Amino acid sequence: MAFSPGKWYYSKSFKATELTLFYLVLPLLTKWFISGMYIIIPLLSTAVLFFFFLWNDPTFENKILYILNKYPWKKAALRFVFLALIAVGFTWYFYPELFFQYPLQNTHNYLLTLGLYPFLSVIPQEIVYRSYYFHRYRGLFSQQWFFLFSNALLFGFLHVIYNNWFAPIAAFCFSWVFIYNYLKTKSLVNVCIEHYCYGLVLFSIGLGKFFK
Repeated sequence: MAFSPGKWYYSKSFKATELTLFYLVLPLLTKWFISGMYIIIPLLSTAVLFFFFLWNDPTFENKILYILNKYPWKKAALRFVFLALIAVGFTWYFYPELFFQYPLQNTHNYLLTLGLYPFLSVIPQEIVYRSYYFHRYRGLFSQQWFFLFSNALLFGFLHVIYNNWFAPIAAFCFSWVFIYNYLKTKSLVNVCIEHYCYGLVLFSIGLGKFFK
């Protein structure tokens, strides 16, 4: 089915309203009115909707959603090791009771989490906050730095649904890695791979407690 909205869909006022509703209001409604495993439903629904819009938008390159592009993976690996060591040290020092608790004490759920995490969290988040956001809202910001900062800030804001201080701050910090990846590669697959690797570390060392 062809997607052919009117000019209103591309207007700045409509885009600004859409951004406000999906990236500010929806996370707050999720935080206030949804609990438990159901908190992922709004994100999943939004990701499916935005994927449909992107796929049928003639101004969007569909290959961004499925190709694996060239990326300086060696530098990315060094950055990953550096940030992972910081996360390990942080957990060991500030939350020793969580250190590797999840994989050691609840192995079954840990493995289940690692299997479902890409599909229930990583891919939906990157569709909404990278592919759709970067394609749809760039024109709302006159300065590139402010556009990128808004993306990181709203990605952190999404994580208020977990009702703790750590998740939004960590998401904001790590989002800069994902932003850089997406800008560099223009590939949803590339950024999802890197996002999953960082998430794997957080769940493994115990900080996944703040993202559940």
